[in-house]
Amino acid sequence: MNKFTRRGFLQLSTVGVGGLSLGGGWTRIGTDGSAGGFLTPPDWAKPYAIWWWLSGYVTREGMTKDLEEMKRQGINGVLIYQGAPGNSLHSVQFLSPEWHDLFRYALREAGRLGMEVSVTVCDGWDSGGPWIAPDLANKKLVYSEVQVEGGKRVARDLPLPSRVDEYYCDVALLAIRERPDCPITTARVTASSTLEGYVGEWNFPPVDVADGDPETFWSSANVAPCPNRPEWLTLAYHAPLAASAVYVVPGPDGGPRECELQASRDGKTFSSVCRFKLEKKQAKKAVFLEAQGKAFRLMILSAYGAPVQVAEAALLRKGDEPYIRRGIKWWWFKSGNRSFWDYPPQGPAALSKEYPEDATFDCHSSEVLDLSKYMDADGHIVWTPPPGRWTLLRFGYTLVGQLTRALSTGGRPGYEADMLNSAAMETHFKNTAVPMLEDSAAVGGNVLKYLFIDSYEIGANVRGQQPTWTQGFRQEFKEGRGYGLLPYFPALARRIVDSRQVTDRFLADFRWTIGDLMAERFWTKFKELAHERGVGIEPEAGYGTYPFPHIDGLRCAGNSDVPTGEFWYANNVMSQFNR
Repeated sequence: MNKFTRRGFLQLSTVGVGGLSLGGGWTRIGTDGSAGGFLTPPDWAKPYAIWWWLSGYVTREGMTKDLEEMKRQGINGVLIYQGAPGNSLHSVQFLSPEWHDLFRYALREAGRLGMEVSVTVCDGWDSGGPWIAPDLANKKLVYSEVQVEGGKRVARDLPLPSRVDEYYCDVALLAIRERPDCPITTARVTASSTLEGYVGEWNFPPVDVADGDPETFWSSANVAPCPNRPEWLTLAYHAPLAASAVYVVPGPDGGPRECELQASRDGKTFSSVCRFKLEKKQAKKAVFLEAQGKAFRLMILSAYGAPVQVAEAALLRKGDEPYIRRGIKWWWFKSGNRSFWDYPPQGPAALSKEYPEDATFDCHSSEVLDLSKYMDADGHIVWTPPPGRWTLLRFGYTLVGQLTRALSTGGRPGYEADMLNSAAMETHFKNTAVPMLEDSAAVGGNVLKYLFIDSYEIGANVRGQQPTWTQGFRQEFKEGRGYGLLPYFPALARRIVDSRQVTDRFLADFRWTIGDLMAERFWTKFKELAHERGVGIEPEAGYGTYPFPHIDGLRCAGNSDVPTGEFWYANNVMSQFNR
């Protein structure tokens, strides 16, 4: 156990505070130049303290003792912060009648002592609740793709992209021309295990084996496979596939050695197709008699290390050839889909990194076809494509799916509010801040000064996934960036459009639009709503900007009456530290 002296503890605390708030008059150290003004500062220059109502374990008697002692110690304001759900009958549920009664009591006691109050308008580390319906929850862009042959009429139902809680809305249907020997992209990739990061995120996800990029890879959890405990990858397709070969590219370390390919017609029961062996760090094309399946499983019976790493795995039909090229470096982050957390090292720098320009492209923006008018509301398309091989990309949006993590709002979770849509903030404010402001008006005395929202932590419960879409996003993008999205949409399906440079510039514009909307529709709207009611705001708009690639931290904080932030000392949770 480490031992701290009082001085050492204080030195550590000055640089290692999570949730540090410079609320109220904290920034206004006074000013007449006299030692007396510094030693006995006026009330407006005294600090606030974060006053935890941890798990709702609060009583009137405890409140009075807390406030009187803080006042005696020279603290002149408190930030009432309820966090973490309570697990006993003595826990006061956030926003319950009992909670409001205690909140009014706290305001009266603070007023009696001449103290000020700030209060968080969320339960713990979230901005949402049961009052946030799916249409007002955070959303992400998703897509599905199918391959069709041109020169003949196509009439078919297009597969839905992945959905969260059965929520989905279409955005556009596009077509891009493919090489004549291009394999079919898998619909879904699953794995026996996946190495997890700080918040359970997959830095090396299974889907990376199907992106055509040999620099990205899937990593199993840190276990060496064996015949009795193999690792595996399952590649599922929207329709039965007649495959005659499998192409496997090992990852940088721990590549597969002995493998077995299995096929399934129903996606449940698998039977052996062939066995083969890879040489260390060498790709392998294993050919076999044609096998039909809606899913194929690559069983990895042994490997050249642990964890197992596979860069690419593709099923090939007769006439197909593997399509391997470097994609867009750090696509998950450049596309706004992922937060950095503890990966990659020096995360924000990844946004400026790219592979050398090598004339590689997947499609030209000028040749992307908008087929939205050919698809009906049920996803059925009737279209006759020009000769050649085409991929149809069906884009839509679904929910990010992160629920509020503290459940003391009557024991009911709810969705996080859509941070790109001002209507979501208006709804959240109406259901949290307005009742608190009514409490303040009933007590009187103008004690409640600020409203608070804690650190931005979207993604912490959904493998780092970030919001990438909202209603009206296409128009917002066009107005903000000066051009239309659709010709470059394939970049959001991991394609290189025109060139690496052009694709990176588009992805930067995409992230910038997300950042604009977040600053304007969430934080600015929060300030406007508070100011209309005569109070200020002091939210943590993020950990500065890190670890979220789309947030302009200074801009978001600049919307606050009192900027607050959070930083971590001597901790590599976020990858800009200790690397």
